[in-house]
Amino acid sequence: EWTPITEADNQQLALCISTGHIISESEESITLATDFASSDRLEIDSFGNSITIPKSCIVKTIEIN
Repeated sequence: EWTPITEADNQQLALCISTGHIISESEESITLATDFASSDRLEIDSFGNSITIPKSCIVKTIEIN
């Protein structure tokens, strides 16, 4: 849905929920991925559907076993 520019001041911040495996972490950010593949069916060698999130934007993390 398109929103007129005049409505920009009325926008609210959203709380986003991201799930995935942590594939990279630095002092500034965490990268999650949800899909993995194995070309030889022995070892994971590629990933897809990833997102890098600044740690300053992370409110809470939950480890799921």
